[in-house]
Amino acid sequence: MTQFPPQVSTQMLQVPISALLVTREVYFNFPRWQRKSVWKTVKKRRLIQTILHGGFIHSIVCFRDKTLGNRKLWVIDGRQRLTSIFAFINNEFSTGAPKNGEEYLEPNRFYKDMSAAAQAQIMAFALGISVLDETNEMQLRRYYRDVQNLTQLTSSEIAFSYVSMAADLAQVLMEHSFFGTIYTGLTEHLETFTMAMYPIIIELYGGLTHLDTARVQKVAGGFRDGELVGKEAAFLSNIEERLAMAEHLFTGVQTDTMASAILMYETVYLLLDCGYDPFACEAGLLAEWFTHLDVPISFSQAKAYRASIFGQFVKLSFQRDFWQTQLRVVTTIPGLQARIDPARSAAQVERITSWLYHNHHCPLCHHSISYAELSMHAFRLGESCGAGAPPDEPAQDEAVEEAPEAVIIA
Repeated sequence: MTQFPPQVSTQMLQVPISALLVTREVYFNFPRWQRKSVWKTVKKRRLIQTILHGGFIHSIVCFRDKTLGNRKLWVIDGRQRLTSIFAFINNEFSTGAPKNGEEYLEPNRFYKDMSAAAQAQIMAFALGISVLDETNEMQLRRYYRDVQNLTQLTSSEIAFSYVSMAADLAQVLMEHSFFGTIYTGLTEHLETFTMAMYPIIIELYGGLTHLDTARVQKVAGGFRDGELVGKEAAFLSNIEERLAMAEHLFTGVQTDTMASAILMYETVYLLLDCGYDPFACEAGLLAEWFTHLDVPISFSQAKAYRASIFGQFVKLSFQRDFWQTQLRVVTTIPGLQARIDPARSAAQVERITSWLYHNHHCPLCHHSISYAELSMHAFRLGESCGAGAPPDEPAQDEAVEEAPEAVIIA
């Protein structure tokens, strides 16, 4: 019989904003897996109007840090509300102006310019605080995913909330200079966490593979952690070096598309596998190739077209079609240096291209094989393949997994 856990016990508090300010060190604490302050000014202003009108605000959900003698509360749900209130009191934004004839109190005023009555209303407003009696971090992260009352988490924020070796490695990789110099897109919803998960998944699956949201969340949830035990430092160092190679090859490129990190990292992965030395090339060698990937005539069309290309890169089928033609192109760019034998590098390029052409199958034994299994099969004349009959199951890279369960309350 299934054993269900007991309902977590909670303590309900009513704390005036004035008291929160005085005891800020108690209430203003956020776990590292919490998303950052992301509310736009218009939403912050709406919250201040709710307070001025004496309206209802959802409770702040916290848990006690028992390791510190219960002296601190850590916020699971309510960071946006707390930071918005404190930012307004610090005069970081004004109340703004009413729109569409809505009833508006104290328009276009910073906190310091408000009437004494309005300031008193804000200071006396009591926020409900629900304190969970729970210290298990994995359970707390689940609560975090479940209790998002005001806005839905993005896929990156959900993945970021999991406890796993892979997620910990991705948090380290987020600080790599690659993401600061080349990626110019959004970061407020932890987009770079998903980008940091891409190379981890590519390495765990041994090359080209599905990189959709379901797989990102499953690996972030610890699905392949068993392969990382005792190898975390070497695994991380390998990825950091390859990201540095990508940064070197694509110097001068700036992109606001998350999935472009897949193309850049796979480029390095394939070049290394084919025996080329990215650091032996001049900086920015592949920048022009990247920028002019079959672009249409107008700039606006080109930007949209590149975005659609990179957006498709999470699919293994698209990666296969792309590299079937582009691997030969990129490896013939003048200035690319082979580590040892240019002829051997060219032969490996043809082997990979043939594998892509045959839809991830060995042309001799007809097995469906992953990228990591290429060396065990025949792709050129004179090679033999000792594999048996074709298997019934698809190769692991072709399998699409379901994401870990994550219930989001809008």
